[in-house]
Amino acid sequence: MLRNGAKVYVVNGKTFNNFGAALDYNRKINRSPQVRRTTKRPTRRPTGRPTRRPTRLPTISPGRRTTRRPILGRTTRRPGPVVTPPRQTSAPTVTTTQNPIAILKRDILNEVNNYRARHHVPRLQISPELEKAAQKDADEMARQKMVILDPTMPSGQNVISTAGFPKNVVEQWYKTIDKFDFANKKVKGDNVFFVNLVWKSTTHMGCGVAATDDKQTYYISCRFDPKGEVFDDQKVQDNVLNV
Repeated sequence: MLRNGAKVYVVNGKTFNNFGAALDYNRKINRSPQVRRTTKRPTRRPTGRPTRRPTRLPTISPGRRTTRRPILGRTTRRPGPVVTPPRQTSAPTVTTTQNPIAILKRDILNEVNNYRARHHVPRLQISPELEKAAQKDADEMARQKMVILDPTMPSGQNVISTAGFPKNVVEQWYKTIDKFDFANKKVKGDNVFFVNLVWKSTTHMGCGVAATDDKQTYYISCRFDPKGEVFDDQKVQDNVLNV
């Protein structure tokens, strides 16, 4: 376009004296804004199943533990296993009751052997047969309430009665040693109980104990075997020894 004989350039109603300025302005107004391209996600077809929402797992950083252990210092002891002590139970109480008659018979045997040891003769053993025979003697004495001595029986015999439960029975028999003369060694009726206790050849004995119905009097009979040959002077010399 010419104005007053000079070239002018009009762009969108605006006048420019040179072409370069008009061109720049034209580019400027015609420059369209840049449009960012977007990527369209593909549309899933419906499958008829309910859509599960993905479970989100916790993110664990490598090299780190999810559970922290307590830091143990020098004064902190590592906890040990809990030990439960066994339950203590008290042992049942057992009450034992010994037969006093059995204890008495045992004590008589021990005392007889103690006296025999003084006279350097062997100990005696219990004979069940002699015990049965002696028990019959004791029962008969308790029935008749009297002491019965039978010198004709095949075994030696010592008898005694006591008021109340017997004590020191063997000691009473042994005291008849006072009636025995070791110089002459003669057996008489008042020392035969001592002779039966210490007769060397005797090996066994057995005792029986019985009481009256009111338990006021006890009777004891003890049998000895082999029986001492008290009427043979030489046998008495050989079998009745001094302490």
